[in-house]
Amino acid sequence: MNDKLPIPLLGLRGTPRHAHTEEAEASALRVRRRRAIVSFGLIVLLVIRFIPQLFTRPFNGGVHTDAFRPRNDVVSSTTISPLTDTVGAGYGFDWSTVQAFRQLHFTACYGGQFHCAKLILPLDWHNQSNPKTIDLAVIKLPASVEVTSPSYGGPILLNPGGPGGSGVDLMGGAGFQLQRGLNIPGGKQFDLISFDPRGVGETRPRPGCFSDIKAAFSYFLRFNTRGIPGSSDVALNQLFGMLKAFGKGCSCHSQGERCSESDGIKEHMNTPAVARDMLALVDKHGEWRDRESLQALGPTAQVKRPEAPVEKLQYWGFSYGTLLGATFASLFPDRVSRLVLDGVVEFEDYYGMNWSNNLMDTEKTLSAFYTSCAAAGPSKCALASENSTAADLETVIGELLYFLRHQQPISVAREPRVGDSGPFERSEQPDIITYSDVKRLMFNFLYMPGGWPLLADLLQDLVRGNGASLLEALLVSYQYNCKNHAIIDSTVAMIQAQVSITCSDGADITNKSISDFQEHYDALNRVSPIAGGVWTTISMSCAGWKHRPKWVFNHTDTMTNTSHPILWVSNSADPVTPLANAQKMSKLFPGSRILQQDSAGHCSVSSFSSCTLAKIREYFQKGTLPDEGTICPIDFGPFGDPPPMDQLDSSVRPLREAHRSLSMTLEKIQGGLGQAFGGGGVAFDPAHWQKSVSR
Repeated sequence: MNDKLPIPLLGLRGTPRHAHTEEAEASALRVRRRRAIVSFGLIVLLVIRFIPQLFTRPFNGGVHTDAFRPRNDVVSSTTISPLTDTVGAGYGFDWSTVQAFRQLHFTACYGGQFHCAKLILPLDWHNQSNPKTIDLAVIKLPASVEVTSPSYGGPILLNPGGPGGSGVDLMGGAGFQLQRGLNIPGGKQFDLISFDPRGVGETRPRPGCFSDIKAAFSYFLRFNTRGIPGSSDVALNQLFGMLKAFGKGCSCHSQGERCSESDGIKEHMNTPAVARDMLALVDKHGEWRDRESLQALGPTAQVKRPEAPVEKLQYWGFSYGTLLGATFASLFPDRVSRLVLDGVVEFEDYYGMNWSNNLMDTEKTLSAFYTSCAAAGPSKCALASENSTAADLETVIGELLYFLRHQQPISVAREPRVGDSGPFERSEQPDIITYSDVKRLMFNFLYMPGGWPLLADLLQDLVRGNGASLLEALLVSYQYNCKNHAIIDSTVAMIQAQVSITCSDGADITNKSISDFQEHYDALNRVSPIAGGVWTTISMSCAGWKHRPKWVFNHTDTMTNTSHPILWVSNSADPVTPLANAQKMSKLFPGSRILQQDSAGHCSVSSFSSCTLAKIREYFQKGTLPDEGTICPIDFGPFGDPPPMDQLDSSVRPLREAHRSLSMTLEKIQGGLGQAFGGGGVAFDPAHWQKSVSR
């Protein structure tokens, strides 16, 4: 057994598999008492959430800059500054300098390597006589060939998920590597385009729920002290009250709007409206391409374009981005060229505001963590010992959770340190670690197996009683000062956008009571004891939401034939978008195909599979679907040693670089379904995360 863990219950090989359930935890404590073991001391620290724009990394990733080729219609700008090492508002480019047009007119941005534009679109697609509009923030990484070249493959649109994820940030973190991974010598050369959806990031207007950032910080600080449902007898009741108040306030307050107004942004930022924005973006880019062709071919050339637009969408969406893509396919089935939908969200569960089918594979994902850790052994997984099994590790964590839930939180004394430096103020404040803290921590790490070695380190530290390094990661969540103002601001903006989109998309649940949400929690907890409490708060955030969307998407079980078949991508064990979702959605779109990746984690990019990425590339290049029943292996596991880049085959290296940049960027901007709001908006210091994902 693991002699490094000072927890006597490690001899209980007969403990049931799901030792973190109430029943298993209680049984474990009874055995502990029979063996006359006294309570143990731990120093634990919560890492609750990874907020958008927090994890700093050079925007261009140090990649080649020759991908940007000046275009004749690029508007000159004197405000462009060199790229900085910050993702988000501190890129070194001021979006307020970009003038909005009803056509695409690009401005060289972010050091001249990208093109940026603001596209004026109707606020209300169903009533275009309404003069109100939105300014859609669009970012583009141009193809390496001219639009008149036979190898020009057109644009591929990207969406990172969320809802509320920033496409601008996705492009900044992964654009160059992803473009190289999708292009092939002698094959098609693609533009990559992304955008900040309505109410998100640099697109204007944005929703607002708080009078100022300090009010938001105070609310979420108090929210997180309530604990998750199931952490105490009163947690669910208190959270229901807080979230109902949040929903009411968020649906009544926005920049320039009040409840009495009927045409605020929150009534027009749900998924169908964003899908219509994508159609407009595709059409407008086709017009831009025609203008480019005329300029390239000369004044006597003619570019024939039919009166009815025939532009079709090429798209790769992750997590919630799959719902956006599938909604587009349902509304505009004849405008589909290539749709890769990766980490599938299912229509009925999402639009019905159920949020009840997401956790079917969560425990399977957690079991994969325990199994791979035990197999890796102590040299690679700190939680393991030479002889420990997956069941042993689960027992240890079950006991830790039981202690925190039923006995006491862990008191953490912060000792002064000399010579601290970094982006945040250090503190000597005392703190406590709770049952909710550790459950949030574990659930969040299930999204990205690349972080499992770090998760094992954190859990082992908790069991050993050493939480010093983790304490620093949490401080930004509790300290409001000038150094973390931008981080808190970006977190709040993400949450406000996510709630506005989610609550507008789903059915009206303002008539639901505490009893209804207690039943919801009980059902989720039976399916996934590790995640049920965290997941309950997502739909609960809409309990007080008043705004109803102008455009209601009436999803049905009617099958839709698209002009080109959809490629669904799903992992064998995804903690929030189970494989069953892809299987159900595929039946609604005849001819579509499922590509399964044999791994745990959220979306295929959570693990590296050269097989998966090669088949996605082939689909974009040739439109070819993988064979029915294809299951792609991964190249190395979460505790494995990835081969050095310079030892990879030249055909695999660009795929590996694309995966690495995508996985890191999606985690930075919280593309994972439900990831931003489920943790209550608390931040995590970037240094710890970079240790785990740079694989």
